[in-house]
Amino acid sequence: MELRLSAASRRSAPSPIQQLSHLAQRVGAVNLAEGFPDFPAPPHVKAAAAAAIAADLNQYRHVQGICDILAKTMERDHGLDVDPLTDFVICCGQSEAFAAAIFAIIDQGDEVVLFDPAYETYETCIELARGVPIHFVTNLINDAGVAAVPGRGFFHRNFDGESYHHRYVRFAFCKGDDTLMAAALRMRKLADGKGTLLSGSGKQDQTASP
Repeated sequence: MELRLSAASRRSAPSPIQQLSHLAQRVGAVNLAEGFPDFPAPPHVKAAAAAAIAADLNQYRHVQGICDILAKTMERDHGLDVDPLTDFVICCGQSEAFAAAIFAIIDQGDEVVLFDPAYETYETCIELARGVPIHFVTNLINDAGVAAVPGRGFFHRNFDGESYHHRYVRFAFCKGDDTLMAAALRMRKLADGKGTLLSGSGKQDQTASP
C-alpha cells in the first residue's frame, strides 16, 4: 500500500532539535539541543501525582476547573478580570498553543510576519495552514537605526469581516534615543493625524495614528 502524504506534509522539514537529540544519543555526545531539568520535582507535586494514580483518577475531564484557577490567579496577581470560559485555552506546551492559534485564524495565502530568530515549529505550522511565513530578522538591525516592517496579514481580519491590517502593519524598531525622533517623523508621514507620540523624555512632540 502506497503511503500518501499531503503536499504540506511533504514540504515540512524534520525538526533540527530532534535530529540533534537523536544524533547526540547515538554517539554518546553531550546534548545541547534541548533543555533538561537538573533538579527534582517538588515533593508535594510528586505526592499529589502518586495519590491521583493510587485513587484511579484516570478519566477525561473538562478543563474549566483549571481555567477557574487561572482566572483567580490573574485577578490576584495582576488585577485582571478575565472570563475562565472564553479567555483561556489550555494546551500541552507552546507548540500546540501556537498551532491552534494559527489554524484558527490563518487562511490560505495569508502572510504571517516571523520575528527571527523564531522557534522552529512556527514556520512549519504556518505552512501547514497554507499561510506564507515572512521573515523579519531583528538581530541584524544596526545598533542605531530604524527598520520598517512591510504591510502583511500578520493581524487577521476581525469578526465583522472588515480588514484593519493598515492600522497595525507599520512598525519601527529603534535602538538608541537619537533614533526615536527619526521613527516619530516616519510614523507621522504614515499617520492620519490622530493620536500622540511621546519623545524619550516623555514630552508630547509628535502626532501620529495609534
